Amino acid sequence: MKRIVLLVAAVFAATMPAASAAGPVDITFLHAMPGPLGQALKQIVDGFNATQQEVRVRAEFAGNYDQLLQKTMAQLAAGQRPDLAQLEVSLVPRLAAGGHLLPLNPLLNMGNWQDFWPVFRRQATLASIGGTVWSIPFNNSDPVLYYNRSMFDEARIATPPATWDALLEAARGLTQPGRVTGLGLILSDIWILEGTIWSAGGEVLSDDGQHLLLDSPEALRAVDYWARAVREGTARVYPDIQSWQADFAAGRVAMGFGSIVSWRFLQPQIRFPLSVARMPYISRPAVPVGGANLAIFKDIAADQRQATWQFVEWLTEPAQQARWAGLTGYLPVRRSATTNPQYAPLLNLPATPSLKVGIDQLPFARPRPTAPGYVQVQVEMRNMLEQILLQGADPRGVVRQTVERANRILAEEATR
Repeated sequence: MKRIVLLVAAVFAATMPAASAAGPVDITFLHAMPGPLGQALKQIVDGFNATQQEVRVRAEFAGNYDQLLQKTMAQLAAGQRPDLAQLEVSLVPRLAAGGHLLPLNPLLNMGNWQDFWPVFRRQATLASIGGTVWSIPFNNSDPVLYYNRSMFDEARIATPPATWDALLEAARGLTQPGRVTGLGLILSDIWILEGTIWSAGGEVLSDDGQHLLLDSPEALRAVDYWARAVREGTARVYPDIQSWQADFAAGRVAMGFGSIVSWRFLQPQIRFPLSVARMPYISRPAVPVGGANLAIFKDIAADQRQATWQFVEWLTEPAQQARWAGLTGYLPVRRSATTNPQYAPLLNLPATPSLKVGIDQLPFARPRPTAPGYVQVQVEMRNMLEQILLQGADPRGVVRQTVERANRILAEEATR
């Protein structure tokens, strides 16, 4: 903690120098956007490079978020580092706690910062590591319920389920044994479990980030909803989002959860009316937000630091956020971007309903847990779901064991 405080003070005291007059400052931007998302990011980066002569950004695809982290850690171990990286939000604390990231509070324009949606500001401010802003929101999303409109019509279900009780009832009506399962649940989608727990009135982690709270009555109630759907045979368990998407597109499952960005990947695959609705809740609406933020590395030259911050500011301007959100389906992280002429019309188009649903959920949204060690804890939570949903284990016993293992992990990370 002392190192972090001193680092913040040093950045406050520093004066950001101008870029070198000898030529543009080159910066490296590691990202994890594949396929069409990567093409959209290239358009954005090329646009920045074309607008000015002082900075040249080289965007480098580094694989998925975990692979990007592995590449970054290998570079750090070798005494190298990128200037900027797109880090999945749960990975930021690990690099921040290790002293690798630049604290950004001294650089923030507070007027612009207040324009970011409150949930994204909270997500970026990691209270467990000094309350410091270590990353800037960029590509963020929330989950929604996707459903097959034709199957709903055939089952005479007029409206999408708003609650988990209604969701389970709809799954019963949609299930046709041997042909169609009502609901798909994905083991790797821990953020869906987080949202279910919050909607039951529970918490996932303690305020200090050192205790997993899945053994509370509220959290156990949320887990029981998942287990009940599987026991009834109206929900099928999938290992990952890709396997659920394949069955959903083939008409073998009627409903499931996914990021609002999934719309862009689902739409070309399906041959039925695709519909989207808000996330169901147990007692009160609650939705997680996930995605990735932009983090600047600490030990880079002063001119690169200035150039990198110039790019980050440009990338998060309302006009650029409107363009990025329109190209990809991600949420615009700044509120004013939703009224931008490039973006506002998309909210009412039948072809992109997930965008409006995603925005409408933000008043109920919460940032995902970001305590150091939570990445490892999510592995324990996935194993817990596998035992409960696939092996039929008693939820309370498995949850208790998971909490014990998770608390040891969190305690170890807190003392590093």
